[in-house]
Amino acid sequence: MDSKTIQTILNKHNVDNSENLANALAEVLKRFSSDTRAAEDLSKSIAAYDRTQRRLRGEID
Repeated sequence: MDSKTIQTILNKHNVDNSENLANALAEVLKRFSSDTRAAEDLSKSIAAYDRTQRRLRGEID
């Protein structure tokens, strides 16, 4: 997601100083998306959460 798209969303929600915030968020998202370990860890975390939720509902793996 580029900074212009982020800024549009921030403006829609009346966020002050949206240009600077949009640039910062774009940089964070760019770095996060290129960090394969972070993406892998997030994927594992989501899978673990989903597994826990299935078990709480009584579903067996």
